[in-house]
Amino acid sequence: MRIILFFLFISTTSFAQNFQAHYGTAHDEDAYSMCVTPGNGFLLCGSSYGTGSGGKDAMLLKTNAGGLLEWSKVYGGAGDETAIYVQPVPAGGYIFCGETFSADVNGDAFIARTDSSGNLLWWKNYGGANYDIAYSVKPLSDGGFIVAGLTEKGSLDYDAFLMRTDANGDSLWTRIMGGPNIDHAVQVIATADSGFIFSGKILSYGSGSSDIWLVKTNANGDTTWTEEIGGPGWDEGMDILEIPNGYIICGGTNSYGSGNYDFLLMQIDAAGQLQWAKTYGGQNVEASYNVKKISSGGYAFCGYTETFGPGHSRGTDSANALLIRTDVNGDTLWSMAYGGSLKEECFAVNTTYDGGFALCGYTGSFGDSLQAYVFRSDSMGYSGCNERRASPDIGIPPLVEMHHSVTVSRGLMKTIPVSSAANFAAQQNVLCGGPLNVNENAQENISLFPNPSGDEITIRLNGERADEILITNISGRNAACYRNLSEGDVNLDVHDLSPGSYIITVFSSNMKSSRQMMFIRY
Repeated sequence: MRIILFFLFISTTSFAQNFQAHYGTAHDEDAYSMCVTPGNGFLLCGSSYGTGSGGKDAMLLKTNAGGLLEWSKVYGGAGDETAIYVQPVPAGGYIFCGETFSADVNGDAFIARTDSSGNLLWWKNYGGANYDIAYSVKPLSDGGFIVAGLTEKGSLDYDAFLMRTDANGDSLWTRIMGGPNIDHAVQVIATADSGFIFSGKILSYGSGSSDIWLVKTNANGDTTWTEEIGGPGWDEGMDILEIPNGYIICGGTNSYGSGNYDFLLMQIDAAGQLQWAKTYGGQNVEASYNVKKISSGGYAFCGYTETFGPGHSRGTDSANALLIRTDVNGDTLWSMAYGGSLKEECFAVNTTYDGGFALCGYTGSFGDSLQAYVFRSDSMGYSGCNERRASPDIGIPPLVEMHHSVTVSRGLMKTIPVSSAANFAAQQNVLCGGPLNVNENAQENISLFPNPSGDEITIRLNGERADEILITNISGRNAACYRNLSEGDVNLDVHDLSPGSYIITVFSSNMKSSRQMMFIRY
């Protein structure tokens, strides 16, 4: 009885509408980061050209859960600004960071805080005499923030910086770390032991021209350990997340893999020792930027592909967004490419409350200019249009670990910010699905029987058409997939499935969403 009741609950669960949409003006817009907002909407940050105070301004763009545009704002001065990373603040509103050229023509790092409507609360610049940029910022439990980025010391000499601020963005301490060459900190997170860790790349030391660089510090920014991981070519770490007993890092490599450059995913333990690493790619370039942990187990990470996807026939003249879903060991469960015939990149992936994914980047295929590109998919990556299953080759690279001490110094000067906020009239363009005033009504006319069953089941569609039916086990691993289905109800032979619990997902283009049902094989 408990099993049957569980089935009934799953079979009547509602799922949000998936969609693809792009947002922008006649000028160029792009989106580099996305976060889920209260109410399950989305906030994007990036840049917009020709709509604000300077040639290019930092941009925030807010949608509801269905992609309906709620507001869009630009921030900047007479120079160029770009917002690179955004996060919600527990106390309310948002924090974002990037680069600004309004106060210093050489470029400063900035962090800025807004309220929940995007109204600017404060903006702070940081830098030295040369170029500086902030790549990531995270809220901390004390109300302050941790920031990671890059500072230029001299010609072809760049160092990573790590900075902790109070709730008003005023620095409490700064650590500048690096060697005689170009070294970056890209993504920083607070760790469970009250310290911090950042991922990036290091050219000063390592096995090849660039290695993945990991630096772990205590709460005061003092280095606990450093690690360089790579091969004979170019390797870099773009994102990092903490897991029990270690960390997951995504990035890219041309030291090993299938083509010019491949996705890279790896796990290290709490002391920085490599546990496993895998590459994912094809004959051209694949590069990954962002990874998320999935509550049901495993990871999703995104970037772009020049080998797979709707525009792949143009090779290096085109790229499409690429999303890869893996289990906890990095083994691929599925991959999906998104986009058109020209160029798309995906910079951020988020999980949604209903088990799906929301991604952002830019598109050059749709519209008269570069546009911010947002798509929401179900748990199997289906958004409704402009998508294609990808099949990247998987490799196990023999990465080498090395350790070098780096020079650590302190302090970045705070410069005078020159910034203002203004609304701008971004337009939304629907490719499929939303943008919608969200309606969570489920597709109740699809059902399966008998359940539980032994050798055969029937999926009753009641007028809908099934484009694909996927059966996965409760860990998310594919067990069976059926395509090229005839019209009407579908009879499936499931005698090859081992006894146990499975999730059956029905994908339908005329429903423009998926339908999931629990199935018990006895």
